[in-house]
Amino acid sequence: MAPGSTHIMAPGSTHIMAPGSTHIMAPGSTHTMAPGSTHTMAPGSTHTMAPGSTHTMAPGSTHIMAPGSTHIMAPGSTHIMAPGSTHIMAPGSTHIMAPGSTHIMAPGSTHIMAPDSTHIM
Repeated sequence: MAPGSTHIMAPGSTHIMAPGSTHIMAPGSTHTMAPGSTHTMAPGSTHTMAPGSTHTMAPGSTHIMAPGSTHIMAPGSTHIMAPGSTHIMAPGSTHIMAPGSTHIMAPGSTHIMAPDSTHIM
């Protein structure tokens, strides 16, 4: 976590990082986890947040990153996960969010990325 980056974890939120997983937060990036939200990172998974990027997880939202999965958030990108939404990234999957892009997941929605798949926004 670089200076000026913010990782807010409310009571009951869970951030699991397995050995070899990497969570990089640049200055001015924000990762907010509401109560009951879960972010699970398997070995070799990588979550990179550039300056000004925002990842907001509402209550009951779940972000699962399998081994070797990669989530890259460019400057000013926004990933909003509404209550009960689920983002599953299978092994080797890659989610790239370009500068200023926005990914909004509605309540109860599910985004499943198959093994070795790539989602570029």
